[in-house]
Amino acid sequence: MISTIFSSLISSQANLSLLVVLICCAALLIKRNYYREKQFPSPQGIPILGNILQVDLARYVETFRKWHSEKGDTFEASFLLFNFVDSVDPKVVSAVIHGTGRDDLYKYTLNDIMGRRSIIMNDGKLWRSHRNLLLPSFSTHKLQQLMATDPSFVEAPAEHLIRRLTTVADTGSPYLMDFEMARATLAVMGKAVFHYDFEYTNSNVGDKDVPFLQVLWDGTDEYNKRMADPLRAYVNPIAIRKFNNLMNTFTTLVKQHVAERTACRNINAQGEKYNDCLGVLLEAYWKGETPEGIKMTEKDVVDNVITLLVAGHETTAHTLSFALFHIAQTPEVEAKLIATLDAFGRDRPLTYDDLLTGDLQYVGQVINETLRVKPVAPSIIRKIHAGQTIGNVVAEKDYNVGVTLPFLHMDERLWPNPEKFDPERFDPATEAERPVTSYLPFGGGPRTCLGKKLALLELKYLLASLYRNFTFELVPDFKYDVVIEGTMHETHSMPLLVKSRTVV
Repeated sequence: MISTIFSSLISSQANLSLLVVLICCAALLIKRNYYREKQFPSPQGIPILGNILQVDLARYVETFRKWHSEKGDTFEASFLLFNFVDSVDPKVVSAVIHGTGRDDLYKYTLNDIMGRRSIIMNDGKLWRSHRNLLLPSFSTHKLQQLMATDPSFVEAPAEHLIRRLTTVADTGSPYLMDFEMARATLAVMGKAVFHYDFEYTNSNVGDKDVPFLQVLWDGTDEYNKRMADPLRAYVNPIAIRKFNNLMNTFTTLVKQHVAERTACRNINAQGEKYNDCLGVLLEAYWKGETPEGIKMTEKDVVDNVITLLVAGHETTAHTLSFALFHIAQTPEVEAKLIATLDAFGRDRPLTYDDLLTGDLQYVGQVINETLRVKPVAPSIIRKIHAGQTIGNVVAEKDYNVGVTLPFLHMDERLWPNPEKFDPERFDPATEAERPVTSYLPFGGGPRTCLGKKLALLELKYLLASLYRNFTFELVPDFKYDVVIEGTMHETHSMPLLVKSRTVV
């Protein structure tokens, strides 16, 4: 008995000693990382922790703005072992958008919500195979075909959005537009991804949202809180359990829908194959591999569906809400937008060509300007490895290199009077004169947002539909507040007054 206790005590002491040694080694590595000679101008930090205590993660843009004003176009910061370079230098921006390396930050923060096998979370052969598999589903040809043969994927949610807003228009009560835009954009993305609109077109204002939608919102909300407060992800057991339960529930719901599609072998009631993203993923899964020879698993299917739903609807919803906000603040833009839509015709169908380059081109300019002043996905980050070039500098070690879009899109050298909301900046002749690295709301290069074309089509279609029927006003004396967590959004879910339009 005594010998057992003694052995246990020795073992405990050994484990404790090992833990102390590991902590000391980690501290030395962090200290070495902090005190090494920086390759770029760097704000002063503190030993071991670097600059981590100087940044409010929910409002990091303000800190970065200060560092850019002090250090110039490019600065280097250190957050424990995480080395980060932020830049608006065109050469560095070009290096970032042409890189394909998945950065460390997203690997640490997005794995839990999007899955380790999703297209956003990978690079190398796995990323290329998934991207090549899904890219045709978001091509110009596919969207033109969908709009010509089955426009209901965007028409039905848009029509129902108008019906819902009609019931709250002219009441004098603010309506939370972020939530309503999220319902509509998720319905569009749901139809495009796996022919399911989350029962949006059967819902009325005040109805309880379907479990699928509510769990997704709660999970996204908790994820945003984690981005602003990492303790929720690594220390707070209640928050960790809550998030894990939400994501397990959401994953189970996605798996159930995948199982239903598998049961019918991807054949609809008319005897035709579903031609959505889930259908493409399932066909590769059933064959056992992608065209590049990469094995396709059930987890690949589920993780990619979750990624498309999460990433595809939230950013679009916030962009629409910001568009309504800025149009309400800019009477001349509202007047031109309404005049454009009235000249087009109230009952004339909205086609892909009209929204892209035709009579409704100004609608697209409004969306583009919204994405300039409010880039809802505010950062592009890539992993640059030792020996690769960052601008004119050869990296001595691995770096996470980022472009913070609120700076790039507000650079006076590229955008005169940048604070002004002016869609005329995106007149085709003016737009052609700007360098490609000046405007990157969807990223750029080989990792350009997969759903960019679908998102722009959806944004233009819904904005045009809204202003054919309504105008929107800011709530008097209400203090709007924009925060960046996982995405850029209004902290109070964008309350606006909905006003019916009288069309002569």
